[in-house]
Amino acid sequence: MATIPQIIKEKKTLIADLERQLELQRAVLDELLRLGENGEVEQKALKNKAKSAKPGTLASHVEEVLSNNGGEMSSADIVSELEDRGVETSAAAGLSPSVAVVLSRGTKNGDFVRVRSGVYRLAKIGH
Repeated sequence: MATIPQIIKEKKTLIADLERQLELQRAVLDELLRLGENGEVEQKALKNKAKSAKPGTLASHVEEVLSNNGGEMSSADIVSELEDRGVETSAAAGLSPSVAVVLSRGTKNGDFVRVRSGVYRLAKIGH
């Protein structure tokens, strides 16, 4: 059983960790606010929309990549292949989180099968 001084020490350590995390989050927020004030975020979003992206939905591109591969692929490899093909997203976070959403929804809809953590295949290809 922990003594009161040990418990206090553990709590102080936890508080210090939380304070460091908060400081990092504040720095990120400050940078986002700075970018927003400069109009860079809006300009980047407009520039992304103006680019001639490959036609089709992101889900259709993911299906095509998996189909051409003929087997299972990691989500990182799918993203890499999509980037090589010039597929873009207007999401500020980039392509990787968008692909993760497509794979998650597609798994729920029965379009994709999650083979193991971070690895997917088309549902219509092999079992």
